[in-house]
Amino acid sequence: MRRGDYGEKMTSFHRNWLSYKNGFGDVEGEFWLGNDVIFFMTSEEANMLRIHMSAFDGDEVNLDYSSFSVGNETTNYRLQLGPPAGAPNVAANSLRYHNNHPFSTFDRKNDDFDQNCAATYKGGWWFNGCYFGFLTGEYFKPEDKRENWQGILWYDWKGNAALKGAEMMIRPKHFAN
Repeated sequence: MRRGDYGEKMTSFHRNWLSYKNGFGDVEGEFWLGNDVIFFMTSEEANMLRIHMSAFDGDEVNLDYSSFSVGNETTNYRLQLGPPAGAPNVAANSLRYHNNHPFSTFDRKNDDFDQNCAATYKGGWWFNGCYFGFLTGEYFKPEDKRENWQGILWYDWKGNAALKGAEMMIRPKHFAN
């Protein structure tokens, strides 16, 4: 997954279940690989997840998780996340909040909240009630008018500040550093 300022063409992540199932976007810019593909990639062997995020103030962070998998469609692509790997970083807690939760889109609500989080925040995600980390939100530049809860957000790193970009990268656990 890649979301943010990655080229001229912006991709909407406010998509339906089928779009997230099959994937969308352009790998040269913004994209979602597809939940079916992510399931197949993570079901055969142990994998790690790295999230790279960049902020408009120039800060960047990498968060590594010791294991990562997504269930099949029958489980609503439930997120299975291991503990953070490497140096402790409180920012890793934002995704841990979503562990063991199914994926939701505006047309398929699977979250634990009264409102439809995917419809309200305009992006599919493993919503809990609703989020602490949300990398598929609308893209906003610092000068854009927005509510505090709108945008690409990672609460345990930058609070309610909209992020410049984010990438989720999967690799086999046995892959050499």
